[in-house]
Amino acid sequence: MTEEEEFHQRVAELTELVDPSITVTNIIPYDYARRRIAELTELIDRYNYEYYMNDRSLVSDYEFDALLRELTALEATFPDLALPTSPTRRVGGEVNKTFRQVEHRFPMLSLGNTY
Repeated sequence: MTEEEEFHQRVAELTELVDPSITVTNIIPYDYARRRIAELTELIDRYNYEYYMNDRSLVSDYEFDALLRELTALEATFPDLALPTSPTRRVGGEVNKTFRQVEHRFPMLSLGNTY
């Protein structure tokens, strides 16, 4: 079983626990969380760059949101590992000046996360 599979299995088991003395930080190894946060940050940064600068989506919105949710959960569990430049602390990416600006008839309002 890979570390990631073990992590997800442990989280699933944790949700079934009723013993309040057992916490997520007792279950998830600190080193695994540190490595996974770094990996997720790098992936999300790359996906954001490709999306905003190259108009190319490498993953579905659903997959992207799942990665972002996992990063958010890990940072909440291990706040000392959260980086000031984390994708969870900013919206979008750089502005690509090569795309022409469009004025919409109706405001383009965010629907939030629909997943």
